[in-house]
Amino acid sequence: MARFAFHSPDSLPRLFHTIAEHQFNNGNRFVKKFNLTIEQVSVMFIVHENNGISQKELAKKTYKDQANITRITKRLINKNLLEIKGIPTDKRVNLVYITPKGKEFIQKVFTAIEDYAEFANSLFRPGLIDEITKNLKEYVEAIVKNEEKMNEYTDSLPDMSLD
Repeated sequence: MARFAFHSPDSLPRLFHTIAEHQFNNGNRFVKKFNLTIEQVSVMFIVHENNGISQKELAKKTYKDQANITRITKRLINKNLLEIKGIPTDKRVNLVYITPKGKEFIQKVFTAIEDYAEFANSLFRPGLIDEITKNLKEYVEAIVKNEEKMNEYTDSLPDMSLD
């Protein structure tokens, strides 16, 4: 059985895609209650954990480009949740900080997420989430450990473009 073949309905990539799609949709519905997007909440969490982070580092941690981070942070600044301060010794670097209102917001979100997670977990048989999490951690470790080999294999494939 080709477990990595996306065309198979029970393949890992297809299952991950389905999970991600549903989680994204549920997440969007959830964060709309806070009048934010998932991307904005993600940025808020990272800045909360790394107060004074540079915009460049924030882009890396969120897997977003600089333009997206600039757009997202500007919107959060306009909501008075974040602030940006330059470094006097290097005008090219901007550091992102969470505001007091942002800290208050994060606490509200944490509480709401805990309540939501408790509800969501009650929908599954006891222990299922722990089993899945354990297996996914093993899967991620194997992917990371073997990433170089997987890249070498992919790089060895011939060009298959239709051009």
